[in-house]
Amino acid sequence: MCQAAHGVHFRSQREIELASLRQVLLEYAVELDPLVLSAPIFSYWQSPRARPGAAEFLERLHLPVCVVSNIDDADLQAAIGILGWNLPLRVTSQTCRAYKPRPEMFTTALERLKLRPEEVVHIGDSAGSDVIGAQGAGIDVVWLNPNARPAPVTGPTFQAGNFAEVWRCICP
Repeated sequence: MCQAAHGVHFRSQREIELASLRQVLLEYAVELDPLVLSAPIFSYWQSPRARPGAAEFLERLHLPVCVVSNIDDADLQAAIGILGWNLPLRVTSQTCRAYKPRPEMFTTALERLKLRPEEVVHIGDSAGSDVIGAQGAGIDVVWLNPNARPAPVTGPTFQAGNFAEVWRCICP
């Protein structure tokens, strides 16, 4: 559903969550409330736990940062607020009316940063959305891969198991 949701066909992440869940419930003839079932994921989107070392990494990093997220605007704003981080440059699927790995999110981030692809490194944990999407926009990628999953066919520029390793990748 995310792949089909772009441009005039865009649907928010919350809409897609509920529509896909309704579809599954209907397919299996289960009479449950999709809103009740989705409440935990909606709550998580607004108040996630940061990966270990993320706050320290951001404090130490003295480079511009732009968050690129498939989560809706309000959810991302709430999450950043809960974490207490100062990250004013943000690009969401809702902003671009497209989801990663489509290029719109990455090109918008480059515009907001006022940088070219070769001047940026994208750090992300999704092989499909982050690695493939950033590479498609000509951006080097650090794939945060704490579980040592197999790399996608077009492997990332760097792989890191944690933020200390990310630091070594981008600031050797």
